[in-house]
Amino acid sequence: RVIFLLAARGKNIDHFDMDDDVRSDDEISQEMEPEEQPRHFRPPGSGGHDRNGEARRNFGEDFEDHFWVPPRLADKPCDLVEAVNDFHYAMINDQPRNEFYYECLQRAIIPGVSIVLEIGTGSGVLAMLAVRLGARRVVAIEASTNLAELAKKNFEENGLSEKIEIIMGMSTEISSEQVKKAVGVQDQLPNVIVSELFGTLLLGESALEYLRDARERLACPNARIIPPRGTQYAAIVECADVHAITSAANYRGISLRHINLLQDTSSVVFTKQYGFRFSSVSSTFLSQPLPIFQVDFAHDIPGMLSYNTTTSTAANYDLTSFQNIFVPPYYLTARRQDNKDTFSCQKYINFNATADGIAHCVLVFWQVSIGLGPNAADWERPQHPLTMSTDPRSTINNFARDMQWGQAIQLLEDIHAARIAEQNNPQAALTRQPSLLTIQKGDSLHLGIRFSADSVVLQFELLHSSAFIQQYQHLLTSTTTTNGDPLLPPRTPSTPEEEVELDTSEEDHALPEEEHFQDQKPRRLRN
Repeated sequence: RVIFLLAARGKNIDHFDMDDDVRSDDEISQEMEPEEQPRHFRPPGSGGHDRNGEARRNFGEDFEDHFWVPPRLADKPCDLVEAVNDFHYAMINDQPRNEFYYECLQRAIIPGVSIVLEIGTGSGVLAMLAVRLGARRVVAIEASTNLAELAKKNFEENGLSEKIEIIMGMSTEISSEQVKKAVGVQDQLPNVIVSELFGTLLLGESALEYLRDARERLACPNARIIPPRGTQYAAIVECADVHAITSAANYRGISLRHINLLQDTSSVVFTKQYGFRFSSVSSTFLSQPLPIFQVDFAHDIPGMLSYNTTTSTAANYDLTSFQNIFVPPYYLTARRQDNKDTFSCQKYINFNATADGIAHCVLVFWQVSIGLGPNAADWERPQHPLTMSTDPRSTINNFARDMQWGQAIQLLEDIHAARIAEQNNPQAALTRQPSLLTIQKGDSLHLGIRFSADSVVLQFELLHSSAFIQQYQHLLTSTTTTNGDPLLPPRTPSTPEEEVELDTSEEDHALPEEEHFQDQKPRRLRN
């Protein structure tokens, strides 16, 4: 939610190094040089510097002297005030979200026994729900000193402060001894971890970095994780309104087409940055939601889609380890980068178009769940799965969810035609206009997805299957790429349970009929 455009484009994203060992408590207590600090998403208001390393400015400093600023705001970090007003109030008032977490906590907590660790307590609402559901003790971690103080006041006002201990700081910089002290029982660590660390992209707020660290240092082995798992989805969409605000049309016979040379078809951009709710514009889904990857928050690790090492050969890797996180079928390539053997995931999904139309963009959203899938534990109550989704078809009547998360889109062009033109005339390709890809219902298509090294940033390409076969024939006939790098062969589901679909069993998250969604009239709603 607070990563914005540079992060969406993969520039200066803070993340953990996949190969960093989990730090001991002694190492955490030692002061480290700035360049040695693990890099990851830092929430607004944490520490004395912003994400660019510059000294944080107070909110009052952004106004000229003769402007009035309430004293309650003047000395607060500027990025904290902006973030709370940008999405935090919307998050608190997303009632289906709150109910989802209430139900998840109810399933995870054993009254009088469970000790809950919350990462990023914010207003403290989840910590207080945990107490009311019978948690023996709650340790709430909050990186922002200002938010931590406000959460304390909320605990006191609701008469719950005796059972909640708040620790100020980043969870990755807190020792297990601090957590044990907060628990108040000798050598006892929490056995339930709850967090809400999702961005517009599922892994956009470094959820795996924080949860891996908490699982291994701050909680009991096999602690229950809330929510347990999630899936990142993408869909091909026709949307004339998106095309209208991202391309130049002619006006009164005046050609403006050369401006289209600057059309960005490489970056994944959040709908909030465009300033609209996707559910407020008329659109047609040209595909079913396609599951890109699945995440098990109780076991998966940072950089799960890309392994880095200093070894001299990629042959040392067990590539089959990737098969647990991808939804089949897929292809996986490995490439050498920066003098390291780096497995850069490049996945291709084969599917059939579900409608005729112009493929204007890829729409990206996610779903988190409890009790869903073959690996759901008994305590999750798999007979009654629950989900929470940012699919715009399920957020039509949830204004708050679109204001805090929204969706992401990447504009599409006919990339196969562009590559052929570049091969035929590289110089002319510099001034070639992007062309749109038209598809028909039943067309066989391939969606390509590239993942950044930290598994956060995505990039897509769409090809007719005939173009895919022509362009990537080596993936279909060889065990290596054209560079000689190892390649996982295409994999198909071995059991029906491996097929992942959006769950629509809960009334709050049920998707409306496709026709109903397509017929929605544009509404003047800002995202």
